[in-house]
Amino acid sequence: MRRLFWAVELPSASRSAMADVVRHLRPRVPEIRWVADGNIHLTLKFLGSTPDGQEAAVIAAATSVAARFSPMTVSLKGIGAFPSPRKPRIVWAGMSGETASLASLSAGLDKVFVDLGFEPETRPFSPHVTIGRARKGESTPSLEAHLARFDKELGPAFTIEEIVLFHSDLTPAGPLYTRRGSAPLRG
Repeated sequence: MRRLFWAVELPSASRSAMADVVRHLRPRVPEIRWVADGNIHLTLKFLGSTPDGQEAAVIAAATSVAARFSPMTVSLKGIGAFPSPRKPRIVWAGMSGETASLASLSAGLDKVFVDLGFEPETRPFSPHVTIGRARKGESTPSLEAHLARFDKELGPAFTIEEIVLFHSDLTPAGPLYTRRGSAPLRG
């Protein structure tokens, strides 16, 4: 079994911009477990535990969906928290640009994978990049005070030309992500 998910890899300029944000927030909001620079990505569909023999079908299914979409241009914009900055579970960077197309891509992936027996997504897709996770039940009053500083574009716009299948290994030091395949946007 492999723990798999489909995502958008961020270009180095965007990862660098997110690393700058985290470097600013880490000492000011120590209650948050900040995501390692190399692990920052945009998740489109989490599949979870997947039998090794099903990986080829997973790639084929995503490739059929991705082929219907043209490359899309987006940028990272603003920092926020789900469900709220005072009691966050997730600290995120938002997205601007062709986010409606990105949501349609995510919905297409969800549908094709439900047809293959994977669990459907229960929450509406909200394009974001997770940059931190709160420890369970901990409030973070200091986070809200720092969010306004990041209400603008966070790095240059970039074009999504492919989606990537990742295998996630959970370790005590944090998750390790390994690229397993990709599917180009060809529409």
